[in-house]
Amino acid sequence: MIFAPSKVTALVLLIALAAACRAVPADDWANVGRYRDANAALANADTQRIVFMGDSITEGWAGQSFIHDNPHFVDRGISGQTTPQMLVRFRSDVVQLKPAVVHIMGGTNDVAGNTGPETEDEIFGYVVGMVQLAEANRIKIILASVPPAADFPWKPGVDPAQDQALERAPQGLREQPRDYLRRLLVRPCSGQRRDEGRVFG
Repeated sequence: MIFAPSKVTALVLLIALAAACRAVPADDWANVGRYRDANAALANADTQRIVFMGDSITEGWAGQSFIHDNPHFVDRGISGQTTPQMLVRFRSDVVQLKPAVVHIMGGTNDVAGNTGPETEDEIFGYVVGMVQLAEANRIKIILASVPPAADFPWKPGVDPAQDQALERAPQGLREQPRDYLRRLLVRPCSGQRRDEGRVFG
């Protein structure tokens, strides 16, 4: 199913507003407990399992047929989350499910400053941390680009189009992971290399 841009924008905004209204336990900053019961129900092995790790956009996919109707696809998006929060829950929501592949998409909420100010290097480092955990556990990686944003309705004072530091972050995250992953994930014995936007591993 393909949505018109206006419908996609409305969907993302509604998810973001819902996330703002959803209570997160004060002692669970990364919301690790959000999928605890659902993860326990996936103890069975599945060699075709793909986990989608991300924020509101990924969470919104959970109700779409391409994920909802596919028993091998597992959605682990949480609206409003930043990459450090995703990194904290990566082991419980991804690694312990033993997927064949993980799709990682995040960074927009970092630029918005949802959990406080972050530098470009810090955001990049959190993404790299998730990549390294996946690689260490022989999970193939699909690394998505940071979704673009013209503004942040839930953060009226932040304007990525005018703030140069914020404007650089998405561009850096589009370019740096490709170079890093080429060095980290190329198999010397096979000489194989998969480019950005494809499965690494």
